[in-house]
Amino acid sequence: MIAVIIQARLGSSRLPQKMGKLFYQSETLLGVLLERLNEAAIGLPIILATSANEQDKLLVTIADSKGIQWFQGDEANVLARFIEAAAVYSVKKIIRICADNPFMDIAGLKILIEETDNSDYDYISFAYNDIPVIKTHFGFWGEAVKLSALKRVDQLTNVKPYLEHVTKYIYEHPELFSIKWLDLPSEITQRKDIRLTVDTAEDFQIAQEIFEAIYTRNEHFSIGDVLEYLDTHPAYLAQMKEQITLNEK
Repeated sequence: MIAVIIQARLGSSRLPQKMGKLFYQSETLLGVLLERLNEAAIGLPIILATSANEQDKLLVTIADSKGIQWFQGDEANVLARFIEAAAVYSVKKIIRICADNPFMDIAGLKILIEETDNSDYDYISFAYNDIPVIKTHFGFWGEAVKLSALKRVDQLTNVKPYLEHVTKYIYEHPELFSIKWLDLPSEITQRKDIRLTVDTAEDFQIAQEIFEAIYTRNEHFSIGDVLEYLDTHPAYLAQMKEQITLNEK
């Protein structure tokens, strides 16, 4: 079975509690993403993978309010959390999404799902100039990974960064895994000035203002809509470029 598994917790070091902060009207940052996924009718189960930390019960409550399944596991070992969540729900192929990406590209998500459904690669994602998009600042895309590949990573390493960053070992060791890279939309491949992933207080404020402006116009906005808005509001691009410089990945 294929399922979307969303990674989220409240104990973020750079912006604590960000997932529970009000982001758009009465919706939290996590709630906005879950609502967009529900509206998209992607045809897959959606599972929140959060930690067993007491404070993360708030995220479970948010998931329940959206009709989303959930799993609570290890806070630090996110790799183990994903493996266990997938096992509990009998998931063999995972579409992994980070909850700090409220501008998730639904069209790209559907492409990723179709590719995952029709192939048997260990890992599938988009690449930006030969860089996995998970390492960029865009905040538009997820990635697909087989549970069997995550279990292999668990057997091969216990190095902390590989336990924290679920797929890092896979794309850094392409000789050990079957990997497929998807092409990005042409309008994005030359952009170096977009940061819509939410890691810091500055990111949150910028994304919040942009999201409100775009979402109130079109709840089913595309990447093209986002780019059009940003190109007519260069002050946001300037702010984002500053944050990119300050938060190099």
